[in-house]
Amino acid sequence: MKEKERVFEHSRFNSSINAGYIARDIITNTERGTATEEKIVTVLNAIHATEHISSLNRINTDVIKNYENYLKDRYDNKSTKPLKAHSVQGYAAAMNAITNYINLRTDKNLPEVSAFKDLGIKNVIKYGGKSTPTELFKRVYEKLSEANQIKQELQRNLGLRVRESHWIKIDTIKEALQTGILRLNAINNDGTKNSRMREMKIWTDKQRNTLIKTLNYMEKTGQKSMIENDKTWAQAQDKFYRDMEKAGGTRAANNGNNFCHGNRHYNTNDKADNILPAFKIKNEKEIDKICSQENGHGELRTTDIYRGKH
Repeated sequence: MKEKERVFEHSRFNSSINAGYIARDIITNTERGTATEEKIVTVLNAIHATEHISSLNRINTDVIKNYENYLKDRYDNKSTKPLKAHSVQGYAAAMNAITNYINLRTDKNLPEVSAFKDLGIKNVIKYGGKSTPTELFKRVYEKLSEANQIKQELQRNLGLRVRESHWIKIDTIKEALQTGILRLNAINNDGTKNSRMREMKIWTDKQRNTLIKTLNYMEKTGQKSMIENDKTWAQAQDKFYRDMEKAGGTRAANNGNNFCHGNRHYNTNDKADNILPAFKIKNEKEIDKICSQENGHGELRTTDIYRGKH
């Protein structure tokens, strides 16, 4: 048992303080903010009280199913302390955060909490959607070339698609660093989907530093984009995916989800949960609208999928 517990930085939740350590580990290595952190503590406290266990290593399918039933009972109007639908969603998301964290660090394949359709609750949030976890991203990133590291940063920190992270032009980056607005467009042939304009604010130093790093690389290599001068787009794309596979950036490593597209999911969740609230933007509708516009698809339904609300 001691050997297994080393898989986790903290594994015991026999008190709210210890549960808080685990919750902090989870949100640090994934894509959620303090609201989910608090709910994770509540979930672990409930499991400790009802299942009489106090270690992540003892959470199994039966424990998850029992917690699911516990939420259903609490949602039932006959309950002494009934939960509203949005609370059920939040605690379900926190439970899924815990199982995702366990699955990532062990050989377990624990299930997620169900959608509770029988209770009339349609949108139980899946934790983080299909975001590429931070810990996995770091492991893969360390094995990549400088060029591919930059492309990964463009995808993760700015939400660029794979094509855009290759095609983005040096002039586009220079303008963004001057204006604080990144405008991907058809005029510069930045590789946007269906040649649509994409416009996003440079919110953080991390985003700005990613653009500076990209610009410095292009100037060093004499490239006008992140496609090597001696390659066509098809050749560059093929090499990129082969390099990603060698580094471990695969669907198999990412629980069946596309590794690179998962960076866009991460970017959306990070923006919604951390970046925009830091700028005093906390209204959910406004957050969804900004994320939708900056993602380049303009559909709130798609943003819901990115944020795991499907």
